[in-house]
Amino acid sequence: KQWYQRRVAITAGEKEKQFQLPFTNKSQDQVEAVLAANNVFVVATRQGGDGEHLIYTSVKFTNGIWVLGELRLPAGAPPSLALKTQTVAAIAEVHSAICTILAD
Repeated sequence: KQWYQRRVAITAGEKEKQFQLPFTNKSQDQVEAVLAANNVFVVATRQGGDGEHLIYTSVKFTNGIWVLGELRLPAGAPPSLALKTQTVAAIAEVHSAICTILAD
């Protein structure tokens, strides 16, 4: 509930960026485990259409900046990532970290 309230409170536009990620052979469970092991908190998951998995994440920096994410894992296609925050400069850091974390 708090994750959703934070997401709604952040206005759209330049505070939200979407990325295509390199293809990963990891399953949804493996992705969730590796994210959790690297302090990217999995807030919720759900099953989308055509075998797509959605993973909602939250990252909080030590200075109080929140970055909320939606990671889409479509079957047989590269994943995509949407990040949203009040502090746009943090998006590049989280994107880079998630790419590194998910690298095979």
